[in-house]
Amino acid sequence: MRIFPATLAAFFLLLPVTSWAQSDNRDVSITGWTQDGLLVLETERQGEVLIDDAAQTFYFETTELVDPKSSKTVHVFQKGEMVGAEHPDWKAAKPESQAAQFLATKSPINKSWVSPNGEFFVSAFDQGRRVKGRCEFRERVVLMDRTKQLVLILRDKTNMLRSCPQVAYQTYWKPDSSEFVVERQSKTEWSVFGGSTSVIEAIAEAPLQPWSQANVVWSQTQSGTSLDAAWTAYFDSDFDTAIQALSQAKGDDEKRSGLLRYLFLAKKGATKDAVKQVRKAYKSSPKTALDEGIMAAVFMVANHKRGPKYIKSAAKRATDFATATALGALFVDIDLSLSNQLLIAGLSAEDAKDQDTTAAYVLLVQGLIDAGEFDAAEDVIGRYKEPPPELEVLSVRLKHIRKKSDAVKEARDLVISDSGRCAAYAAYANTLAASNPGAAFQQFQAAAFCDPGDAESQFYLGDFAIRRGEAVAAADAFEAYLKHAPERAQDEVRRVRRSHAETMIPRMKHEGAVLLNVTCRGTTCQGTVKNTSDAKLEKVEVKALEYTERRKKTVKKRDLGSTELPELEPDQVASFVVTLKDAKSKKVAVTAGRNKDEQALNFTRP
Repeated sequence: MRIFPATLAAFFLLLPVTSWAQSDNRDVSITGWTQDGLLVLETERQGEVLIDDAAQTFYFETTELVDPKSSKTVHVFQKGEMVGAEHPDWKAAKPESQAAQFLATKSPINKSWVSPNGEFFVSAFDQGRRVKGRCEFRERVVLMDRTKQLVLILRDKTNMLRSCPQVAYQTYWKPDSSEFVVERQSKTEWSVFGGSTSVIEAIAEAPLQPWSQANVVWSQTQSGTSLDAAWTAYFDSDFDTAIQALSQAKGDDEKRSGLLRYLFLAKKGATKDAVKQVRKAYKSSPKTALDEGIMAAVFMVANHKRGPKYIKSAAKRATDFATATALGALFVDIDLSLSNQLLIAGLSAEDAKDQDTTAAYVLLVQGLIDAGEFDAAEDVIGRYKEPPPELEVLSVRLKHIRKKSDAVKEARDLVISDSGRCAAYAAYANTLAASNPGAAFQQFQAAAFCDPGDAESQFYLGDFAIRRGEAVAAADAFEAYLKHAPERAQDEVRRVRRSHAETMIPRMKHEGAVLLNVTCRGTTCQGTVKNTSDAKLEKVEVKALEYTERRKKTVKKRDLGSTELPELEPDQVASFVVTLKDAKSKKVAVTAGRNKDEQALNFTRP
């Protein structure tokens, strides 16, 4: 791949409206690429023209072939028949029969922000602000390259307009991922902007910057050892790789590697064996406060009663900034409250004033937000006259939580000014979720592509995929969430999300009737069911029922109503409505299926 810093090899095509028409509405669809690399557009045109002082309607369709390198329309072909008054553009188009030789070579097109090979992601966003009664409208198109860990700015254009338009974007790819086009659509204009991944001409580039704050804190205080690779894999929740990397340990690191092996095994779920062996490993370790903290971590992961005793001892010995903050990073995915306490202790240490404390403060603010301590988080950010970029992202997150009106604008500013910062996309997505779900979905995709370890974005992608009826994508996203958001004490939000993800994964992987979503209000429950199998399904029953809980187990009390979906074709999504017999029931659940097992799998409490 070659990268040029100057002009764009992409194109920007505007489709004008014929001036003689009183009204001319154009609906454009991108349908594929020809063998010669031309973009295939299918257009519908309808409107009114003035003929002899009388308005007459017209409707026609055309097929257009566009050269993405020169931005020129190469061919326009008639499609079907002209309806109503004859239009000069229809008359000028070539006969439909001449299109056959080109369309015979048309390949399918992939409608996705992610390239078919999974190596690239195109994101488009805009920013409008009022300046002296006009709109300063800025648009940016970026390409993320996962292999090179770069974000390439392909387009960054600012125009002064009378008013700020509402623009929607969508990306299409060639099947071989070699070329893409971004469709841009507003109320008054339709256009495309295209480019190539084999020869990229970028205005600028920047490295992708995943979040990984715990790893940053650890690396700042404990790096430069033969265990660095093991710790990097640990903080990426890749415990198999972490165990393999222990073979590189030398000297005192080799003595500590036994402790780490049992920590990694405990995180993988082998807690019983880890607890049995870790104290022996500790006796062979350097026995520092850090080693005792690692041993305590194993007991805490296993929920063993001795865990608090060991961590209390380790924390008492960790009187310096480096050790206390390293332990805070170590426990960030084990015990939220404990991690915050250790970080505060480290930042309060006597030698902290001589250290670079930024990463530790960022990790602390993130922990305080996760713990719901928003005032404390704002106080920490307020210590900085000019907060670093990581804290700016968290500041936007706080403003969104506080429902402040400037959160969306500030999040958008972050994405445009710092397009390589992965967390900025997540912050922007969160601010858009309620008002513009489609745009939020795109930005969550961008965040997860930029940083696959962004657990929150993976969780929201799972929920978005369910709403879109994409069962496989939902299961994949929820599995990624569980990997990067392990069980953590003192974190109720994570507990609820993990429970939801664990429930939805087997359901989304099921081949048959799958209950996608349901809401119950007043006297009705409504939702959708998808057939995820390759065969037609018959007689799928949807039931609403009242339930109670005994000893943390759900017990059915009585039926409240049901309906039947007579047939479901493969991949079909069907809507349903169930009328409740008793609207006063407080604990209502809904299920769907052809048998007891399927109904149990789909059991949902709205």
